[in-house]
Amino acid sequence: MGKPYWVQIGMLGIKTRATAKIWLLASIAGSILFALLVILVFKKVLNAPIMISILFGSSGAAMLFISSLWYWLCIRWMDKHDGWQKKSNIESQLAEDSKSI
Repeated sequence: MGKPYWVQIGMLGIKTRATAKIWLLASIAGSILFALLVILVFKKVLNAPIMISILFGSSGAAMLFISSLWYWLCIRWMDKHDGWQKKSNIESQLAEDSKSI
């Protein structure tokens, strides 16, 4: 059985679990930084009320956090269905790629 489309798209170009976890953590950090940046810009630059700043910052971060959830679900699916490439497969694929260059 192959991977579902949502896993294939979510893990596009990601070969190892370590790389997937890096993307997961980066997307979580990015959503938090985005929320803080939006709150700061709305409050300091636009002089918006704090509640409006928090509303816009948290709603934008929530949309970005969906990607984190997607990565987490893809990692979970790959773990349950043994979808990660074995190290020897990755090494042989890298060797083939380096020969073609």
